[in-house]
Amino acid sequence: MIRATIRRKKNQVTIPSEAGFTLVEILVSIAILSIIIVATTSVFITVMQSAEKSTIQEKLRYEGLRMLDQIGREVRDAKSVEASDISGSALIRISLDAQGAECIQYTHYIDPDVNGYITRCTGTCANLAAVSYDPTACPKFSDDSVSSGIDIKAVSYSVVSPSNRPKDVYITMTLANNVLIASRKSNIAEVTVKKTVSLRSY
Repeated sequence: MIRATIRRKKNQVTIPSEAGFTLVEILVSIAILSIIIVATTSVFITVMQSAEKSTIQEKLRYEGLRMLDQIGREVRDAKSVEASDISGSALIRISLDAQGAECIQYTHYIDPDVNGYITRCTGTCANLAAVSYDPTACPKFSDDSVSSGIDIKAVSYSVVSPSNRPKDVYITMTLANNVLIASRKSNIAEVTVKKTVSLRSY
């Protein structure tokens, strides 16, 4: 009887108990993992938004400098220049000859619901200065289209006449991205470009 009991105990196999995770440990792990994922996603989104905004700003700066370069070339070759700001619409009238037979006029327009834009008119200085003349009918100098346009938010021209030297023209232009397609905060971008031009002649 005793021998049989001892033999039975020798033949028994002891199965070691396996340690597992408790419910609390699993929940804590899930919470930590969720925090890491959210933080990583937030950083990724911020980087993408910054890159997108930088791209938009570079495009705006390029467009602004391109327009300033053209206006600057025409101002430099001008015989006389006039600038004014009527009801928030800044304009500059550039006379390319002493008689005023060949004139160029840039006029800025603002509309809160669409992109601001600039028109470029050509003709005699007398016609462009006439009260009945409508600069909005002139070709648009800036792109304000729905698909690719930019918003010209502000333009200012300042003509200074130093003594014993030709006039200086200070041009400032503020551009923003297309208000017709900007749907996210990351898309909102704005740049200001400036240029100073001296006339070649008095």
